[in-house]
Parts: sequence; structure tokens; C-alpha cells
Amino acid sequence: MFEKNTYFIFIYILSFISISFNVHAQNNLPPILLEQMKSMSEMEQIELAEKYGIDISELNLSNSNAYSELGQNASRLKPLKRNEDTLDKDSIVDEDENSDEESVFQSKKLFSTDTEDFERFGLSIFNQEISTFSPVDDQPVPRDYILGAGDYLTIQFIGSMNNFYEIQVNRDGGIVIESIGLINVAGLTFEKVSELIESRVSNELFGVSAIVSVSKLRAMNIFMAGEVAFPGMYSVSSLTNITQALYQAGGISENGSLRNIQVLRNNKVINTFDAYDLLLYGNSLNDIRLLSGDVVLIPPFQRLAKADGEIKRKMLYELVDDDNIKDLISMAGGYTQKALPSNAILITKPSFNSNPKIIAFDLNDELSLNYSLGVDDILIVGKSGYEVPVVSIIGAVSYPGVYPFVEGSTAEDLINFAGGFKNSAFLESVEHRRLEIDKNFNQNIITTEINFVNQNKKNNNLLLKSRDHITVREIKNFDKIEQITLSGEVRYPGSYNINSGDTLASVVERAGGLTSDAFIDGAVYKRKSVAETEKNRTKFYADSLRKTFSSSLLTEESSTASIQEVDQVASVLEKLDPQGRIVIDLDNILFNNEAFLVEDGDSIFIPKLRKFITITGEINNPNSIIYEPTLEISDYLRLSGGLNKRADSESIYIIKADGSTVVLENQSFNPFGRKPNIEPGDTIIVPVNSQYKASLENWTEITQIIYQSMVSLAAVKGF
Repeated sequence: MFEKNTYFIFIYILSFISISFNVHAQNNLPPILLEQMKSMSEMEQIELAEKYGIDISELNLSNSNAYSELGQNASRLKPLKRNEDTLDKDSIVDEDENSDEESVFQSKKLFSTDTEDFERFGLSIFNQEISTFSPVDDQPVPRDYILGAGDYLTIQFIGSMNNFYEIQVNRDGGIVIESIGLINVAGLTFEKVSELIESRVSNELFGVSAIVSVSKLRAMNIFMAGEVAFPGMYSVSSLTNITQALYQAGGISENGSLRNIQVLRNNKVINTFDAYDLLLYGNSLNDIRLLSGDVVLIPPFQRLAKADGEIKRKMLYELVDDDNIKDLISMAGGYTQKALPSNAILITKPSFNSNPKIIAFDLNDELSLNYSLGVDDILIVGKSGYEVPVVSIIGAVSYPGVYPFVEGSTAEDLINFAGGFKNSAFLESVEHRRLEIDKNFNQNIITTEINFVNQNKKNNNLLLKSRDHITVREIKNFDKIEQITLSGEVRYPGSYNINSGDTLASVVERAGGLTSDAFIDGAVYKRKSVAETEKNRTKFYADSLRKTFSSSLLTEESSTASIQEVDQVASVLEKLDPQGRIVIDLDNILFNNEAFLVEDGDSIFIPKLRKFITITGEINNPNSIIYEPTLEISDYLRLSGGLNKRADSESIYIIKADGSTVVLENQSFNPFGRKPNIEPGDTIIVPVNSQYKASLENWTEITQIIYQSMVSLAAVKGF
């Protein structure tokens, strides 16, 4: 009965497998199916093989005399192509011999070099031929094995009764022993069941003891999912663990993870197995036994790194979490005897889609060993007594720097490896420099210009040598955007891009011209370079002020100012924010075609018409007064309360609306001199009497700087 059930189960499973044969042309037969087929009769094997298109002559079926001569190497099950489910001699193709594709059991080799391909560590362990897999049915049952429905127990009575029983655990989890009765054993360990049965026998049967063992293990279903060679449902032994299940599923595919193997039970991850723990350190703690209904999920790997150079195992290694260089070296077995850890390089990518860059490391330094690895990083450990040949590149490329020299590489290869040209690169003239030493040890530097615009130039493919250097020139100000800002009474205020040679008139025209309320004579034009000059000048006067006062203390000069007062004035100068105002004749620029060139960072503010005069400085009531054409300077001073006692009446001057300065003539001694013309928007400045401040050197210039800065700021803010 058991063999008949096995036969029908096998027909069902083989029906599922035969559907996938047309897709998987060169896959191995899963071990569990091969083992069950071996237990069938010869006629059953032939019948199934003919029905499902399997070449039975290729199988190693040890229980069949007819095929015993095939030997131990015939463990590959070859599917035959069908044409509309009809077998025909002409349509039969041996795909194992004619296909150019790699078998799913062969490891994918990435990061190939010119001399060898690199395998991924551990991948081939589970991808062996099926003949190397040993079933688990005949291994000893551990004492902690949990019994369940379907297991077979053998019980032997010794003593006054010598009986032998083979009893299957029923679906209710119990066994019935003659003369003893029902004993529930499901869910108990083998050790506990043995003790229970032995106790019941010795207590209930006089002079009889029992010996208990497990004769046959129950079969259970597990599901292999994800990146395995043959995903699907498998009927396996109840002693099967994760690694044994991987063998039965044909191993892990080239995209599968060896370090994140998950066991799902009742839709929850109950265990994660890192195969590297077993392969590298012999730790099988998480290689747990599976239970019926478990799902073994193999997700895709996330990152790989390559260990090369003077390293014991030159292979690809899967990375998890924050694996660093130290972890990679440990996985690769450490250094060879010829290794020079202080001479190592890492080819890495800052991000997934970025171009690679090269970093030099001294692996004797703990900080270098703790460097976290990225996606597809390559670690190359140098050789003792061997200098790594390098080439270098600077200039307008994405990743300038020093790179390992590769025999046969060209200037174009190096540029591509450095991330390619930037947009600002001058492609018509890329410099190649080479240092050559003649037989007399004289050094000669040879330079070659490469034109990458003309692709027909043969020196584009100039072969590099060690220590060659490439310079990619950059177009000056390629990415720089120069602007000028227009504000106030223009139709379309804002920032405007400018080119070299643009004039103020052309920019104002682009801004739509001026409004009808524009006060042309009051335009405030600022320039960054002028502001920087003014800042340096105010600092000079602040330093000069302190120096003059300090010098006066060493002489017999008298001074009524204290050091605190002098330092306070100097601090005011240092804190001034220079405006960088330039005096311009905007009317002449706009309407008489005066060519006033603009610069990057310039700004112009055109205020509304101001019909008032401002009086400030050493005046009793500094304020602004409505402009009256009939009033003179003295009238405006009188209306502002007159001069105070610190005023210098001989040095009064006017700052015009356009920023220019008009110094008044000595009115006391020249009453018939020409009176200055005062206009709307002008500012009358009454400076402090320098004699009043103990004859400090440059005091007049200092006060003028302060007042002019205040007037420029006020003009923009519109006081």
C-alpha cells in the first residue's frame, strides 16, 4: 500500500516538473524525485519515462539491473523538446550538448579580469552534481527529535516476552501497543517517548523491558522559494535542515543571497541563516531542522565585493549590513606572505549610479580597515617590493585623481574611467604628458595635444604608459552666470544675465526702460569691487586713527580725547558696510549713448523723484526740508536749527543726488564767490570741526566716509 501511494505521489510531482522542462533545458532532477524513482519497479520507471519524455538511459538507478551499467556519473535528467506534445525523432534535441547558455548550477563570474574570472564564494557549495548528495533517511535520529504522525517506531520486548513491533504514529498522534494500549507520542521528543514506553512496559508487564527506536521517518512538505535553482514544493525527510533542503532544490541561483536565507513559518520569519557562518567558521547554530509547511526563502543578494591582489582567496564575497574592509579580508582568508598591506587600493562607487573612483589605503591603519564597503567594490592588496604602476588625470573630468595603470589602456580609457568629461572641458586640446628617461638618465618631458572633437585623430587612442599624466583644460567661466540687478523705477525690475561688453543702457532697455516717476539724477549704482576698496579704506583709517592717538601719547602733544573715545570711533569705521556706490550720469548714459560697461554683481536703484533737501551732520536739528528754488544753503541750515558748537562752518559740503560731492568755498572771506546750485535730492553735510577733536589726523576724511555711507544707504531706502 505504501509503495502504491508513493507511486501516485511521484506521478503528481513529476507532472509538475515536466511542465517546467520546456523552459529549463539543462536543469538537474531534484534529489527527492530521483530517490523515489529508484524505489520503483523497472516497469514503473519505463512507463513514467516514456509518458513524460524522460531519457531513462541517462539515469543512475541502482535498483535496476537493466541500467546498472550506466555507472555513477549519469545523474543528469535531460528533458526532450516536444512539438505540440508529440514526440518525433526529428524534434528530439539534446540541449545539454547544443546549448551555449550556462547551466543554472554554474556560478556566474563577475568583475572579470584579463587573466581570470572570479567566482562568488560559497555559491558552488550547494550547486554540486546530485550524485554527491547523501539522503538523510539512514542517519541516526537525535534524542531531541520531535515525533509526529507518519513516523514508525520499532519496539522490542525483552524478558518473559520476546516480541517485536513496528508501529506507525497515527494521525491522532498515538500508537497502540499490544498488551499496553494507546500511548500519545506526537509532539514529544524521541527521548521522552522512549522513557514513557519503557516505563509503561516495565510497570504493566512483569519481567519485561522494552527497547525503542525509530525505524522510518515521516515525510513532510516544505516550499523552496526565491532565488533557488528549482523553486517549488518538496517532500523531504523530517530531519531535513536548511542546507539539506538547498541541496535538494538544486542550490542557490546566481542572483541568490547566501547570507540572508530566511525560514518562514506561519507567514512569519522565524530564522535567518547566514551560510558564511557555516562555510567560514563552522557555525551551524542557525541551520535549523525544518518543519512541515515551512517556506525557505532565498532573496536576491544586495552587494558584492571583490578581493584581489595578494589575498588568499581571490573571489567575490557577499556583503551585509556595514561590512568593511576588515570583514572582506577575513572572509578572503587574510593576506598572502607576499602581501604589502600598506600598499592597497579600493575601487569604489560613491553611489549606485555614479562612476568609480580609486582610494589608496594603508591597511595597517585601523581606520582604513573600518572603511565601509559599497556596491561592487574591488579591494586590491599590493605586493611587497612591488610598486603599483599608476597614471593620473586632472582638470575637467568627474573624478580626477590617480588610477592603476592597465596595460593596453588609452587616454580615452582613462578619461572614461575618471567619469568622462565635464561640460566645461575644452575638448580641442587635452594635454598628455610623459616622462621619459634616456640611457644617460636624463629626464625628458614630452607633451602631446589630443583633439577629442576630431574623432579621426589617431592620437585619441594614444596608448598610455605608467606615470603618464592627462590634463583636461577647463573653459574659463563656463558655468559662471553673471548678473546685474535693477530695482526701483524700472518697468520690469529684477536680475538680468549679462555678457562681457554689455552696457547699462542695453540692460535698462531689456528691463523695459524707466517709469514716468523715475528720478534719474538720484540713481544709486553699486559695484562689488568698489565696495571692497571702500572697506579696505575704512579699515585703513580706523588703524590710522588708533596709531595717531597712540603716537601722541609718546610725545608732548595734548589731546582732549580719551582712548575709549578714539577706539569707539575706530570701531564705527570698521563696522561700516561700504555701499560701493559709483557716481554716474544716468541721463547721459541712457539718452546720449555713453558706453558704461556693466560687471557681474552690479546693482542700480532708481528712486522716485524726491522734492526735498536733507541736512545732516553737526546741526542742531538734522532733518529734511521741502525744496524751494528761492532758498539758499544758509536758509536750509537756519531752518534746521543752525550749527552746533562742534560744527566746522568752513568745510560744509553738498552730496548731490547722483552721489557726487561739491565742497563750498570759504563764504566768510569770499562773500562774492559763486554760490553752489542746490537741487532736489541733495544732502547738505556739516562736518565736525577737526580742531575740536584734538587735531586727530585724517579726521575730516573719516567723517566724510561716514556721512557718504549714510547718504548712500538712505538714498536706496528712501528716507
